[in-house]
Amino acid sequence: MKTLTQAFVHAATLAWERMVGESATAGDVITGHGAERGYDVSAVIGLTGLGADHGPGALVLSFPAHVARRVVGRVLGADAPPELDADVADGVGEIANIIAGVAKPELEKLGIEGCHASLPAVVLGSQHRVFHRRDARCCTVRFRSGVGPFLLQLLSMRIRSSVAQPARGLDAGGLG
Repeated sequence: MKTLTQAFVHAATLAWERMVGESATAGDVITGHGAERGYDVSAVIGLTGLGADHGPGALVLSFPAHVARRVVGRVLGADAPPELDADVADGVGEIANIIAGVAKPELEKLGIEGCHASLPAVVLGSQHRVFHRRDARCCTVRFRSGVGPFLLQLLSMRIRSSVAQPARGLDAGGLG
């Protein structure tokens, strides 16, 4: 059975092909809570309704500056913008929003029909780090493409129950 992470990875691959016009290859799913370093633009979208085993979460999509500029240029059918500006921030936010939208039918295939996404917030800053709550489950997937690398992170809060249950840890299959 597909996991939440696999659904979002598939959505990112489909959205990238449609918007950028070439394929993106997902690397391994990495689990853990370390803040990723080395990206200059990140879009963050809040997620709710991820299913009974998951509380609220987030999708984080991050790019090096040169990749963000190239991608936004391709999506707009223009040259890459010369610098990180509001247009690049808007474009990266829209790409993250589209990935979340493409993921909805994938999630419905998993029986998750109530997923809702917030408007994207975009962070610009050289080599910034996005930190997450320590009690959140976090999966990170690095992608490669002809335009350059990008990173997708999926976070989900752990659901605590008053009845003791075995912990559902993360494995190489991601959140699930």
